[in-house]
Amino acid sequence: MRTLLLLFVLLISLDSEGQIVSDKNQRGVNGDVLKDITLTGNVTDINSLDLIGAELVIKGTSIMTKTNFDGNFNLKCKKGCVLVVSYTGFETKEVTIENQTNINIVLEEKGNPEPMRSLTKSEVRKIRRSDKKLKQADQRENERNNMESVDLKEVILEEAGRATKRSMWKHRK
Repeated sequence: MRTLLLLFVLLISLDSEGQIVSDKNQRGVNGDVLKDITLTGNVTDINSLDLIGAELVIKGTSIMTKTNFDGNFNLKCKKGCVLVVSYTGFETKEVTIENQTNINIVLEEKGNPEPMRSLTKSEVRKIRRSDKKLKQADQRENERNNMESVDLKEVILEEAGRATKRSMWKHRK
């Protein structure tokens, strides 16, 4: 009797293709069983530069991965899942995975970066003067530190020499 009951439960668990379905979330909108696909791809910026460490998360789950040194990733997901792609300083992007097994994702930078402006000659001169003053101050500080450290070394060596001479005279007596 137990065997019949177990067989009956297994038959009810099978779908039309003979696959066991244990989780309702594994069925698509039309009732089809969602199958795992291995998704590979690349994440870049709009200039085609690889984004190292971009995070890819399957929406509604804790399944995630990050891109490698070449901006490539590899992830198992279900057909129809939504992939959330994020990277610091870039807009987050959501991509629905249908029949693709390889996908290239392009992220755009957040906001409008301020356009660079040209410096006037007087601003360049001010920057050079302040830079020169800083270099001179650093040089004076380094000279003072070097002199102090040299003096300290000499003092230590002199004291060590005196101590050695004293101990030698004590042993001779």
